[in-house]
Amino acid sequence: CRARCTEARWAEFQHDLTQYGNASKAALRGSLRDRGYNGSPIHTFMAMHVANWIPLDYGALSLVSLYDVVGLTLMLAFVAYAFGPRVGLVFVLFFFVQFCDRHVFIGNSFLRYIWMVALGCSLAAMKLRKYTLSGVFMAIAAALNVFPVVFAGALAVKVAVDLIKRRGIAREHKRCGTGASAAGVVCLALGAAHSNGVGNYTQFR
Repeated sequence: CRARCTEARWAEFQHDLTQYGNASKAALRGSLRDRGYNGSPIHTFMAMHVANWIPLDYGALSLVSLYDVVGLTLMLAFVAYAFGPRVGLVFVLFFFVQFCDRHVFIGNSFLRYIWMVALGCSLAAMKLRKYTLSGVFMAIAAALNVFPVVFAGALAVKVAVDLIKRRGIAREHKRCGTGASAAGVVCLALGAAHSNGVGNYTQFR
């Protein structure tokens, strides 16, 4: 990757490697062999700007790992507010005892749970009848990790049933679609606003 870097960027990269190596040489070796990054173009856009905004040292690395923790905490609080404390508590209990997404895998990572924050906020906003906001959060979740788009499947079925029975789309579904469309366009544009432009999506696919 040397040819792709300016002198300043190469020096910064060497500094970053030194910082990671000082923290844990074993972790550095493991990360250099890891081919597991599958972030979407919008995720890369967000992470790139935040990462370049903070100075890289051990303290910053420790603090930046709390972004996801704060986001998840706010999402859990929003769900409890929308659905009530009883359902909210059950949701929290299920969230913290699930086996398939244990903290050991991507816990303390960098913006890897933001899609889940957006998805939870989308469901909470829908419960509160904030349909436009729900659509915005749903589109953000899908743009960050793709598969959350399946959660819109139930809504699509409901819209289809309404079209057959009532020959029209309900106002709340239109608002949800409007919010999702607007947020989707913004996310797609931001995902193409760095590196290889629209080619980011070809590489991601």
